[in-house]
Amino acid sequence: MMIKLNITPDQHAWIADAIARGEFATEEEAAQAAFDLGVLQCQLEDGEETEEDIAHLRGLLDEARAQVARGEVFTAEDVKASMAELLARHKK
Repeated sequence: MMIKLNITPDQHAWIADAIARGEFATEEEAAQAAFDLGVLQCQLEDGEETEEDIAHLRGLLDEARAQVARGEVFTAEDVKASMAELLARHKK
């Protein structure tokens, strides 16, 4: 099933930056990942987690740990600089 979403300029910039960093191959992949996390968060808040959800979260944690081990992390300064750059682009 295909759903059309309207995203904000900030969301589009985040997706473009994530693709440029190699985190996602396509806009669709980035949007799907964000949507999956949002749905999972809602399920967890509603107490609807399933074994599949828990296994998925474990997989995400394992991948996050592997990224940290490879040095693929962002410092607080990196995030602040990225946010400042995004704000500057959108003020133009």
